[in-house]
Amino acid sequence: QCLPPVLTMAAGMAYKDPWVLPIDKKQQADDARRRFAGESCSDHIALLNAYDAWERLPAGARRDFTFRNFLSGKTLEMMQDMRRQFLTLLQNIGFVDDKSGNPLESH
Repeated sequence: QCLPPVLTMAAGMAYKDPWVLPIDKKQQADDARRRFAGESCSDHIALLNAYDAWERLPAGARRDFTFRNFLSGKTLEMMQDMRRQFLTLLQNIGFVDDKSGNPLESH
């Protein structure tokens, strides 16, 4: 399924970068971002992987995850809300099935 990653990328581009770059820990922050990018060296893949990892965590573990990986929890929460809004909009215009969340075949 390609819709969930597309929603994440759209939310990431529509809001602000969730990466935190403290001046005194810039190298560690860059390293964290590269770990999420993997061999792709892509900022978009890094964002997708970081968001997915954060979203899979229980709410109680997310704060430590964001701190360790130089991410803004508030920004990730905003992205999560934007993803829901985008999905609702796609459902409202008939592009996505209301029940399954899957794109409809006719589009």
